[in-house]
Amino acid sequence: MLFMVGLALASCATNPGATQSVSGGSGTPPAEAGYTARLSLEVVDQNGQDLGRATVELRGTGKSFYRDTSTTDGSGRVTFNGVPPQVEIYVTAQNGTGSQTVDVPPGGADLRMTIQTYGDTGQSPGAMPGTPGGAGGR
Repeated sequence: MLFMVGLALASCATNPGATQSVSGGSGTPPAEAGYTARLSLEVVDQNGQDLGRATVELRGTGKSFYRDTSTTDGSGRVTFNGVPPQVEIYVTAQNGTGSQTVDVPPGGADLRMTIQTYGDTGQSPGAMPGTPGGAGGR
């Protein structure tokens, strides 16, 4: 046991620039490269109704290997910690999907994301305006 502790300390001494990850909490993976920003997200449909139990995935952009997935609560809210400066957000709800890339300031951000759903409108996902099933059809 003492040998293992000594080995860990020696590893830290030989890699002075190395950082140790700390769990971000709320199901969030350890903060990557010292990222400390928090992203709180509210997911709603086109009518402003909260989308509870939607799956939300965050992926870091560029050279970031950050990736986390969680589910919104009954009010359509979810929070991620240890988020890098730019992430792609992918949302999958019961009746629709959406995605967007956002810049996250170091102090964190609160974001409301609107997802176009199709269950209430009779519209299939991806239907184009002016086509059968799309808005503006004849």
